[in-house]
Order: sequence, then C-alpha cells, then structure tokens
Amino acid sequence: MEFFLTLACLYTAQCFVKLDAQETLCLRLRFPPDLSKGRSRLFRGGGWRLSHPWPAAFTWSGRSEIPRDRAAETIEALRTEITMAWRRTRALRWVSSLQLVLILGLGPLGAVLVGAETTLLFLAGPALGLHLAGIVLLFRAQRTILPADGQTGDRLLMAALYPPSMIRSGADLIRLAFADRHIVELASAILSDSEFETLVRKEIGRTKSLIFGRETGQAGIDWLLTIAEQRAIGREQILSPRSREDPTAESYCEFCGGDYRAGYQYCDECQLETLDYSSPTNLGS
Repeated sequence: MEFFLTLACLYTAQCFVKLDAQETLCLRLRFPPDLSKGRSRLFRGGGWRLSHPWPAAFTWSGRSEIPRDRAAETIEALRTEITMAWRRTRALRWVSSLQLVLILGLGPLGAVLVGAETTLLFLAGPALGLHLAGIVLLFRAQRTILPADGQTGDRLLMAALYPPSMIRSGADLIRLAFADRHIVELASAILSDSEFETLVRKEIGRTKSLIFGRETGQAGIDWLLTIAEQRAIGREQILSPRSREDPTAESYCEFCGGDYRAGYQYCDECQLETLDYSSPTNLGS
C-alpha cells in the first residue's frame, strides 16, 4: 500500500505548475468550436499554481506583456493553430489520464481489496503498455507541434525515466507552442464573449496600472482594443463601466475588480484610479 501512496504523491505533484511573473495559465474544461459552453479558469503568475489533475482537459498559457514588435494575429489563424495543437496532443492527454486512473484509482483500490502484490502483478503490464504508448505519442506530438525545439530529447528521456512527468507532457507542449502569444490574443480564439470581455477589461486596467503598465501606456490599450474589435466587441462597450453588482459601490478597480464605496477613488493594491460606475465611456486615459 505504501508503494501506491508514494506513486499518488508523485503524480499529484505534477498537478502543480510554476508560472513566471508574466504568464497566465488557463484551464478550459470544454474546447471550441462551441464557445457558448464550458468555463475557463485563469491563474496568474508568478509562483506555483495548482492546475487541473485531469490531463485530458485543455490547458494553455499566454504572456501578460504586450508585444511591441508585431500586430495581433487573426482569430481564424490562432484558432486553427490551437485546434491543431489540441488534436495532436489529444491521444497523449488521454493516455496520461488512463495512467492517472490506473495509478491513483485502481492501484490503491486493488491493494485494499486483494492485496498489493496481486494488484502489482495485474497492473504492471497495462501500466508499462500505457507508459510506452505515451512515450511514442509524446515523440509524435513534439515533431508536429515543436519541430525546432532543442529540448525534444531531454523531454523524452525525462518521460521515459520518470513516468509521473508524463501526466503534464501534453499540456506542457501546448504551453511551449504558444509561449510568445499574449493571453488576450489567445483568449480571443477560445473564450466565450462574456469571458473574453471580462479578460480584456482586466488587461486594460493592468496596462493603466502604475505597477504593471508603465511601459506600454495608450499603445498597449489600443493593441488590446484591436483584438476586441476582431471579436466584434466595440471600443465603447469595452471602455464603458461594467455592470454594477454591489448596489452600495460607487466605483471599481479595472484590474483586480474590487468594488469601492463613495470617497475611495484609488486602489492601493494595483496603484490604479478606480472607474466610477456612473461615468461616461472611459476612452483609455
């Protein structure tokens, strides 16, 4: 039983993902093209974040730093790239999910019901088969998604020698494939209209913040609004005050979303002037 508990700890540790300060991790429980269904959860860097333990879920990440040297990519092109990455890693993610069920579900259950030695005897073959299949699928996915990546051999060797690392391999490939894209840029091809609008509003607030957005300013806001317009969400809609949820609140912080009552016009945490609920359209100043 101790053997399965040790494996459970090793596999559970793979659910933690380390993000840098400019990275945002997103978990999508239902993938496009049906954007009206499913929900997304976003985890901002830096530091360690607990991701979803089910490898078959679609996990991706993007940058928070607005690029200065290029225009935003079109939604159609991004959606094609993301869909391809999702399909090329789908088998790998499902094999990893079966490994998770085998190790964390059937293993401990069998050890309790019929004994650890008998369980190991029956599960050794399927576990080895899934592991070998995962290595092959990882090799194929890397060749199509990251053909020029210099870490292909190291990643395969790590997966071969340390099976728990296989659980995150599919998600890690997708993260690496879109490592240079902005989070709003990727979200335009994945999130629903309401989720996307909320994210754009937050990123505009981040750009205005004295802590995060001093280097981009109005140019960064215009870049984000251009992406929103590709989703047919106008500037006036994005820059106008959001719907009031707390009837006692007079203003709110665009970045963290905190509500403020009358007399408070500044968010100390984000170093950002709050936006009044009754103010006219804020044109990004």
